[in-house]
Amino acid sequence: RFHSMEISGQRCFDYGTYPSLLTNRAIYLVVFSGLEHDGESRIQFWLSVLSKIPQATIIVVVTHLDQSNREELKQRI
Repeated sequence: RFHSMEISGQRCFDYGTYPSLLTNRAIYLVVFSGLEHDGESRIQFWLSVLSKIPQATIIVVVTHLDQSNREELKQRI
């Protein structure tokens, strides 16, 4: 069985409800654009939340990597 859920962190959601939606039986994708220069705090937030889930599988995906400055990106994250 496969279920998918997209939680993009819009401000209209209450962050207090996210723990009830998270499970160690899931694969979590943290996706962000290599072109954005203001997303680091959101990435850190989600990695912090997901790191509290025992045995969670977390995959970080960077889009537009071919169009971004890789050295600058490494320094930012």
